[in-house]
Amino acid sequence: QEDCFDEPRAFASDHSRFCYFRTPGRSVDYQAFDDTRSRVTMLSGLPASGKDSWLVGHRGDSQIVSLDRLRTEMKIAPGDNQGPVISGAKELARRALRKGRPLVWNATNLSRKSRRPLINLFADYNARIEIVYVETNPSNLAQRNRDRTSAVPAQAIERMFRRWEPPDLTECHQLQVVMN
Repeated sequence: QEDCFDEPRAFASDHSRFCYFRTPGRSVDYQAFDDTRSRVTMLSGLPASGKDSWLVGHRGDSQIVSLDRLRTEMKIAPGDNQGPVISGAKELARRALRKGRPLVWNATNLSRKSRRPLINLFADYNARIEIVYVETNPSNLAQRNRDRTSAVPAQAIERMFRRWEPPDLTECHQLQVVMN
């Protein structure tokens, strides 16, 4: 009996839950020692959903790793090879994580598949991982995108929408859903 028929399974802690879903064969009753040393906030949401707006009022003490900002600094267009952008972003993240500094990873992070390697990286540095999932309705999204200085093509957003998988608590210590 797992005590999860009427409500979500209660774990000893959010860290125990996080470790349970990352470790095949782990007992659901295992109380994991919390060895986290820093905090990582991963933003997730379609372009123009409000991730940057959320960030303005939150996590002011954090190192911010923004893929959009790195693309601009490196003069790499969104349609070009993103390898150098991702490598540079991961190196910035590693530096912050080695120092135990709070970190924000600001990118779309639309699917479990795209989030998993980053979550693995953060967990390797014993970070407490929060995902902030930002969503807005389609008409707001379209208007905000049109108002951006560099709008994302509608076809690109449509492709992203088809790959979109909202995050859930099996991926992180804490999940915050922000409806804009």
